[in-house]
Amino acid sequence: MSPIKKIAWSQAKTLKLAKSLIDRSILVARKDMPRLRKCFSQAEHVEIIQHFATSLADHKLSLINYEKNLESAILWLNYVADDDLVQVFVERLCQSNSEAAVRELLFVTLSADRIDNSRRLDAFTVAIICKIGTYLHTHKLDNHAQLFARVTSHLLSISDTGNMSVRLLLFSYFAAINADAQNSRYFAKIVRRFGCTVLEHVFGLLLNRRSEAFAFEYLRHTIPAILRGGDYFMHQTMQSVFVHHMYRFPKRFTMFLRIFAQELLANHADNHQLLHSWLVHIANLYPLASEINDRSLAADFWDIFTQLPRDEYFDLVIHRISENPKLTPYYRANLEAIAAAQLVERGGKILPLGIKIARRRGRQPTMAKLRRPLSPLQLILWLGEQHDDRQQIISEAS
Repeated sequence: MSPIKKIAWSQAKTLKLAKSLIDRSILVARKDMPRLRKCFSQAEHVEIIQHFATSLADHKLSLINYEKNLESAILWLNYVADDDLVQVFVERLCQSNSEAAVRELLFVTLSADRIDNSRRLDAFTVAIICKIGTYLHTHKLDNHAQLFARVTSHLLSISDTGNMSVRLLLFSYFAAINADAQNSRYFAKIVRRFGCTVLEHVFGLLLNRRSEAFAFEYLRHTIPAILRGGDYFMHQTMQSVFVHHMYRFPKRFTMFLRIFAQELLANHADNHQLLHSWLVHIANLYPLASEINDRSLAADFWDIFTQLPRDEYFDLVIHRISENPKLTPYYRANLEAIAAAQLVERGGKILPLGIKIARRRGRQPTMAKLRRPLSPLQLILWLGEQHDDRQQIISEAS
């Protein structure tokens, strides 16, 4: 009887052999991934990932073989770094006996001990779980409601991790599903637990020219969720971060407020509750601009105030903030002009009548944009790696 020939991923060059290795639960070695990534075409990568997902939905696998295939699939997805491929994996897993497959996946992956061992790889594992939760929430099938609740509950249970990439993923996930009352309470818990830390980290990157485009892209998807929420602590957390960075970098931060207001008006013009929440945050920052006593900051605030829809709520907020005794005469006069609707259009800008607004000369400053589009997953992992790099530098310096 001839001995059984041993095969490994280092020998895999064809799709047939790759599927055979998956069926045998042969673990993919990290050193083989650079070659495997180049060896297969995009269509073959899709088939391999679908085969991984199908094998994980198979009840015949032992726990050890299940863990091998799961670790291999996660390593493969991480190295290929294609968000569409992750979506293919999630869809196939949810469609193939989804309840049992996802429960097994949660059991194997979501443990607090595992999350803090390997930063990027375990963050990628959590990203896949978040993708599964988003898929179940989006499709809203009858048999998915209980499974979605289980996924969300498990994600909430690992939110005490110190891994910044995982925190960014969880913050983004719960912000995305923040629609009904139950999910809104989950998001409020996340904000209470580490919302301030996440926002401080992202705003620190926002005020750095090298990373501002990445940070702005993350904030444009998460801040509206806070503005939609009715939890007082969420608004208080964001306001405290705003105040901190307003004092640190007043000119660049007011520029961000102006640009973000334009973003909100472009994408959420019909959501008056969200715009009213944004107005309150801006109004609370206005006395700080007056305290800094830099008249050039008023230009960005006026661009925001004059673009927001004028209604009774707007007039009430402007009237109350104008009664603040800490306002300087210049800033108070500007608010009174807005309240009295004494406005004039000059050079395409709406300005208070009879009051000179100190604008910066030349081209109006703006924020950098991403040179090439990044998937949400790539963006979050990049933002998390900046925190890990910074912490490593600090530890080495100490």
